[in-house]
Amino acid sequence: MISAVGVFLEIGYLLIFGWLIKRFGVKGLALIGIAATALRMGLLATVPTLTIAVGTQLLHGLAVVSTFVLPAIYLNHRASSRVIATRYKACTPC
Repeated sequence: MISAVGVFLEIGYLLIFGWLIKRFGVKGLALIGIAATALRMGLLATVPTLTIAVGTQLLHGLAVVSTFVLPAIYLNHRASSRVIATRYKACTPC
């Protein structure tokens, strides 16, 4: 149930992804995602309560967008057509 909240919020972040890129840029959004992930994991590690578990799901979508979606889109714009297959492998987890 808790993870469903995070997945639902991922959709929201994906819907405003273009605005986030325009507002913060690629580097800015990457840094925000890193900070969101660090904050989320830090809170979950130090205050393992149900309230924190549910509340930190707000940061989950931002972390997923900046960790998985942002690099793929950034590399898609930067990579030449010769190395595009390598780009897809670089962005997908094993």
